[in-house]
Amino acid sequence: MKYIANFNPETYHKIITVPNLVTGSGIAIILLYLFLILNGWSNSLWILILPCLAGASDLLDGHLARKLDQCSWLGERIDPMRDRLLFLAIFIHLIKLRGWQILLCPALGLVVVFEVIIGWGAIKFFPKNIPFRVHIIGKLRQALHVGIVFSLVFFEITKESTFVGWKFLNQFIKPLAGDLFSTFSLMVMASAATLMVYAIDYFLRVRPQKI
Repeated sequence: MKYIANFNPETYHKIITVPNLVTGSGIAIILLYLFLILNGWSNSLWILILPCLAGASDLLDGHLARKLDQCSWLGERIDPMRDRLLFLAIFIHLIKLRGWQILLCPALGLVVVFEVIIGWGAIKFFPKNIPFRVHIIGKLRQALHVGIVFSLVFFEITKESTFVGWKFLNQFIKPLAGDLFSTFSLMVMASAATLMVYAIDYFLRVRPQKI
């Protein structure tokens, strides 16, 4: 869910809500995407429709939560889970296309460390009675991470294509694909900025309420 200024205590602890169903549908789409790329569909351009649909669910669930006044504790937790699952699925797709050697990039390890800290911190330090606020910085970070890896996957699938449209797009993606260290370093900086924002939010808003 997006940044929450006020929330309805009557719906905050509900499990079945319209936004949660949308988020759950996004998770199901990601699992289907994972199944297909692991079973011979990794070189299909059409399969990229699935992560696009999962990404669209991220935009829709937050809008519905605010419009229907159905922001919930469960939604605040499964939304970032869906986001990270989407990133992981697209990254596995990239590994299938480029090989395991990309895991040797040091900057990628830092991305993983920051993401684990952010995810663990959200579960560990934010109690159920205090809304977990997903800051705009966090959403921008997620969009950047998914967008970069998605672009790399798109490049790998279409780099041999003679279609003019794909060739035009790939001339912008090629520098990212050619220098993975710099590309992953950009993702590290985005994760570090998000971690600082959430740490500040915790010490200024959450910790005083817990005490």
